Parts: sequence; C-alpha cells; structure tokens
Amino acid sequence: MPASEAPTDDPPLVEPRPSKPSVAALLTTAALGCFVIYVTTVLSDVVPVQPLEPQWQRLFVGSVLNNVGFPLIGLVLIHLARYLLPEQQDLARLTKSVQHLAAAAALLLVLLIPLHAAATLNILQGQAAAQAAQLRQAEQRYGLLRQVILGARSPQELQQNLALNDGPRLASSDLTRPLPQLRADLLVGLAQARTEARRQLEGPRPTEILTGIAQILRIGIIAAFMALAFAAGARRPGADQTLLGEWTEARRRRLMEREARLREKHRLWTLTQKFDDYYREIGPQEEDLTGPDPQDPRP
Repeated sequence: MPASEAPTDDPPLVEPRPSKPSVAALLTTAALGCFVIYVTTVLSDVVPVQPLEPQWQRLFVGSVLNNVGFPLIGLVLIHLARYLLPEQQDLARLTKSVQHLAAAAALLLVLLIPLHAAATLNILQGQAAAQAAQLRQAEQRYGLLRQVILGARSPQELQQNLALNDGPRLASSDLTRPLPQLRADLLVGLAQARTEARRQLEGPRPTEILTGIAQILRIGIIAAFMALAFAAGARRPGADQTLLGEWTEARRRRLMEREARLREKHRLWTLTQKFDDYYREIGPQEEDLTGPDPQDPRP
C-alpha cells in the first residue's frame, strides 16, 4: 500500500432505533400471549368442572392465584403500548376492553377469599364427619368381637366364632392354651386396637386445623393484593377513572363525611354545654321570681 494512503476505519454500525408502533405491537402481542397462556393453564387445571365440590373449589382458587401473574403482566403491557401510541384507535378499543376485563378480574379475586375459606371449612367438616362414622363402626365392631371372645366356651369355638365375624385368626398354639388366658390376651389386644382407632379417628388434629387457617390467611392476603393490582389498571364501563381510583375516592368521601359528623356532634355538645352553664347561672334568679311578691298587699 502506498505510503501516501492512510488506513481508513470502517464506519460504526448504527442499529436503527425501534419505532413506537413496532414497540407497541410487540407489547400488545406479548400481552395477548400472556392472556392465552393464563386461560389455557387454568382450564387445563380445573377441567372437569365440579363447582359444588370443595376440593374442586380449592383447586380452582389455587390455579387462578398461582398463574395470576400472567394476566397482570399482560395488563401492564397493554397500558405501556397505549402510552406509546395514545392516538391509535384500535389500541384504544383494545385497552378499554382489557380494562373492563380487569375490573371483572378484580371482583373475582375478592370473591375467591370467601370461596376458599368456605371450601376449606367444608373439607375439614367432611373429614370430621367421615372420621366420626368410622369411629362408630369401630366401636360397633369392638363390641361385637368382645361379645364373641367372652361368649366362647372353648378355644375351638372361639376360633370358629372369630372366623365367622372376620376377627383375628388364632395360631395353632393358641388352641392348646387355657381359655381364660387366651381370652384375657385377646381382650387386651382388642382394647389396644380400640385405643389406637380412637386416637386416629377423633377428628381433625390441631395441626390440620392450624394448617387450614394458615392457608385461608395466605390465600386471602394474596387475593386481596392481586385485586388491588388489577383495580389499579381496571376501569368500569362509563367510568372516568380506574377502579382503584373510585375505591380511593369513595373512601375519602366516607372519611370526610365522618369528620363532618364528628364536627357537628362536637358543635352540638359545645352548644349544650353553653346552655347548661347559662341555666346554672340563672337558676337561683328564677327561683326568686317564683316566690311571693313583697309589694303584694294580700297576706
């Protein structure tokens, strides 16, 4: 290369900056993908639908809350796309529809709290009822086997009666033992089995009850905060502000009305106190005016 020619550097490659429409289209597509993933995942979890079964109700609540991040991300992406292209009418209509669905989702999340609590309580009550029925059957069987053991007059008769009533099988060595000793050993084993059955079937254990209460609290807290998150981006049909804004405004009005009532009560109380003080001051003069007139000539 000639010395007079200086080496030239290649110009740096400059990536074109994505345009707002392309970014908005990407955000919208990603949001719709989040919605589709959420719907298909929840449907695959809750089918077949059994809305009256407490176990299905808890499954439905768990599936909705475990995957609720997908529609929440989709809601945020739709709002970002609308922020980038506020003049696009198709995106405006899509955003409005998503906001209406978000309002319904916020209400659904609130309703999940009592639904999950009722389902958990029904499951615990069902377990207690089933265990009570099993305990009654165990008590009846205990009484039957006890009568069989006490009514036998020989080891052979005892073995035969136990076999007829699905009782424990005696070993061949037990048939040569004295009947009182054999009967006492069988009664001890029967009493131990009865105690173990009572221990296992006395209803839900305290740990199970505490676990159920902890699940109710956990689901309630998660559902409440998710409802607030959806309400921040939701809008009722015909409303001028978000659902969270409406709730905040309603709460502010209630607080102002309460403060006004308190101020009115305080004003009335102050006025009453002033009248009380006034009547206490003029009370003795009123008593003098009701007495006899000193200029009256009548006795």
